[in-house]
Formats: sequence, C-alpha cells, structure tokens
Amino acid sequence: MNVTNTADQPLFVRFQPVFRLIDASGALYEPHEMLTKLVNPVQEGQPVFGAPLAAGQTMQRRVLFSVPKQLYRAVVIVPRSADKADDGVVTYSGPYFFYDLAPLRSSPMAKNAKTTPKAP
Repeated sequence: MNVTNTADQPLFVRFQPVFRLIDASGALYEPHEMLTKLVNPVQEGQPVFGAPLAAGQTMQRRVLFSVPKQLYRAVVIVPRSADKADDGVVTYSGPYFFYDLAPLRSSPMAKNAKTTPKAP
C-alpha cells in the first residue's frame, strides 16, 4: 500500500490509515505486527514505524496478516480519533471503506502463482 499525506502538516501515526481484514461472519483481524515490521526494512526516505508522515510525503508499506485460509475483505479506517484503554487496546473512529480482495485472486499474476496437480 502507498499512503500520501496531502495535508500541509505532519500526519501523526494515530491518524494514519488502519488496515484490517473482515471475514464473512464479520470477524475483524489485525495485521501481524512483527511480520509486517520484518518485511518493511528501514529505507532511506521512508518514515520508520510510529513516526509522523511529513506533509507531502508518501509512505510505502506491506501489511501482513496471519489468518485462516478463507475469503476476506480489507477494511481501511481513516482515524479521526483514537482512544487507548487502560489495557492498551486502541479503538479508532472515523470514516472507513471496504476493499474487495477477490479480484486479486482472479488476476493473471495470481493464476500464474497457482500450482497444477501432478499426475500419479
């Protein structure tokens, strides 16, 4: 994903987009924090995790989830507020939208990645 701060001031981490997966039953899944950090090594010109995104700056990240194999939709939340409870759980509020991941499964790239069964 690419996120660009189009505002004229820094975008603090608590107001940067939040990504989740949702399954058919409505259960939400959080990204795997350690794996996400592992596949996003520090690069020149990219903000480190937890740092504000400067005005006009673009951030490129991969977000990884460790979830059961089934169909999901991505949920992208654009926080207007973030509340942290005493137990450390953060609740984000703000506009959100869904992104259907199914077209990715039917793309030529996904079809090329599938393996064909071997004949006995």
